[in-house]
Amino acid sequence: MEQKNVDKNKRAVIAKKDFVLIAAVLAVGFALMGAWYVYNLPPATANIYAEITHNSITETVYLNEDRLFSLDAAPSVVFEIRNGEIAFVQSDCPDQICVHAGFLSRPGQTAACLPNGLIMFIISGDGEVAVDDGFGDLDIFIH
Repeated sequence: MEQKNVDKNKRAVIAKKDFVLIAAVLAVGFALMGAWYVYNLPPATANIYAEITHNSITETVYLNEDRLFSLDAAPSVVFEIRNGEIAFVQSDCPDQICVHAGFLSRPGQTAACLPNGLIMFIISGDGEVAVDDGFGDLDIFIH
């Protein structure tokens, strides 16, 4: 009889250890998920703008007002600003790579419509363009 009680107590201790291990793994998982979410929040739009270049002429576009627009130099290309992000939404180019780039909002992101000669850079309010150095973080800046 005593042997059965000892086995039941061992099972209870193992179950408690398993519970603690599962809780710890879940806590670490939620912490990592929270960190990923915070890291991927869009930046404040007041300090972010886009520069769109066409034939060496650059236009600055602020991302604080939702709108659709085209540049006078390339009226067939339509841009959209929405929720502090900007995207090519329409173009007459054959491959539509610019449109498929989607919405951009982080400094250093770029999109281009080469058939129409347009290049769009997202730039921080201090005038820096971040460039990916290949090590997973953006820490090289170009003025």
